[in-house]
Amino acid sequence: MPDLIEHAVLPARRQVPAKTFQARLQAFLRRLHTRKGLVGLNESQLRDVGLSREEALEEIERPVWRLWGG
Repeated sequence: MPDLIEHAVLPARRQVPAKTFQARLQAFLRRLHTRKGLVGLNESQLRDVGLSREEALEEIERPVWRLWGG
């Protein structure tokens, strides 16, 4: 009986280039830092960036994993 492992077709493993991963990680960390910075802005500063207090709070409360993809 032939060895089944030799004939198994495995899905190709998706390789993410290190450069792409590093760029995504940097973008993630930048978004996390920016999001945390919203907490300290006053109403006038929020208006300057085009956000209301409610919108800023919604952004701050978004789950952290939603920052990864954009």
